[in-house]
Amino acid sequence: MKSNAKSKIIILITLGIVFILLTINSTNLILDTGNSYPCSEYSNDISFIKENLKTSQVSEPIFIDGNSGWVDFKNDGNCTGSGTYSDPYIIEDLVIDGRGSKNGENCIWIENSNVYFTIENCTLYNAISQFPPGEYKAGIKLSNVNNSLIIMNNCSWTYYGIYLSLCYHNIIARNIADMNYRFGIGITVSNNNIISGNSATNNMLDGISCGGNNNIISGNNASNNGVSGIYVYGVNNILSENTISFNVVNGINSVNSHENKITENTISFNGANGIYLEGSNWNDITENNVFNNSQFGIYLKSSDENIISANILQGNDGCFIEIDCEGNTFSDNGDCIYSQDDGIIPGYNLFVLFGILSVVVFILSKKLKKS
Repeated sequence: MKSNAKSKIIILITLGIVFILLTINSTNLILDTGNSYPCSEYSNDISFIKENLKTSQVSEPIFIDGNSGWVDFKNDGNCTGSGTYSDPYIIEDLVIDGRGSKNGENCIWIENSNVYFTIENCTLYNAISQFPPGEYKAGIKLSNVNNSLIIMNNCSWTYYGIYLSLCYHNIIARNIADMNYRFGIGITVSNNNIISGNSATNNMLDGISCGGNNNIISGNNASNNGVSGIYVYGVNNILSENTISFNVVNGINSVNSHENKITENTISFNGANGIYLEGSNWNDITENNVFNNSQFGIYLKSSDENIISANILQGNDGCFIEIDCEGNTFSDNGDCIYSQDDGIIPGYNLFVLFGILSVVVFILSKKLKKS
């Protein structure tokens, strides 16, 4: 009887240890942000935004094609300015409903323009149509446009909040691009633009998606997005002083991107890695604060000759990992070390311990039955 009692006590203690460790491991591996799926509550109900609209009347969607289109737009009494650097055309203080059905429209769509213009203090919403197929609508859409200033607008509950294609020398500053069905701010094949001081949170995919060269992405809040905070694919971009937290996958996701500078960002509590590089070479990753991400602080895959220095990495499941990499330089990253090749699986040690404890429980239960 004493043997049976001892066996039962051992089993109970063992199971208790397993339960405690399982609780700890679940806390580490499953990030509970209070909003794990930031876009799961999306619907076509936009009543919440209407409560906060400006008092001005809802305007019709705007489409301007070419510099001559601006002249016609001004002659119709729709904007001020003359399109020069010192006197840009100005669209301001409008509320535009993109009408969101199958035949919905971009709220403001401008293309083939190189005059100077500003879009300021507008509320743009409900541009969620996908018609024709594959052509998603946006709160503000610029195509082949130079010399614009997009400032202090609210572009929420659209497919793209703000979207630029083939655009150069534009500034996107201090806008709200939250709760969109794809990206908050997306630029593709666009160079020499500045994206600064924006809120790009709770979007279905990435907060900010940057496809192009020589762009500056600084001082933005790119948090609580369904994939990554900032996704970059291009050359010689600067990502600095951004806050990137609680994204479902990676904080910064860099794919086939070279000679970028990623510096002084705060990257925390993301569901996978703080900074993820794949096929990305000659990048400079310095002075970032990367903490409490569920997997690695910095993950490099098939990425060579990168400099990783003076970063603070704390509370991540691992500091660094390299897979199929050559020539990366690590320095002054505190007490962090890195893993080469396959590294270790996050939570690996705990999983091994669980296995050992399970075997112990099985053996003890067998002995208990025999006694």
